[in-house]
Amino acid sequence: MRVRVVTARAGGPRERDLHAAGVPVAIGDGTVERLAELLAGAQVVHPFRGGGREPLVPQAAARAGAQVLVETNVFGQVDPSDGERFDCHLFVSKMCAVRYRRRRGLEGAAFHRAHRVSYWPLALERMRALAPEPAAAK
Repeated sequence: MRVRVVTARAGGPRERDLHAAGVPVAIGDGTVERLAELLAGAQVVHPFRGGGREPLVPQAAARAGAQVLVETNVFGQVDPSDGERFDCHLFVSKMCAVRYRRRRGLEGAAFHRAHRVSYWPLALERMRALAPEPAAAK
């Protein structure tokens, strides 16, 4: 398996760490056409998004022929434009999953078939090393 990171419009705070780890990073220009070019050959596309109306990545993934589309939905919002194109929705908290489920009116097996909570791991040692001294933080 070959992992790579493709961004829709710009690099981000993890870009330098990804390069240092040997993970290729490609940056799109905000268009479906360019993003589809960058996603060409991907079997799985996994966007991280707020969950609201954001059709760019699903459209580009479909155009690129991606076999599986999994989202991490950060806020539990519902995208009315996605037509449930996602094979799986991951939520960063139970609260976000419940919010999404209520907004979609999904219950039981209909919800659990393609929706999961996947908590974000925290790099506690790095966070502690970067944190200011308690007096400065006040």
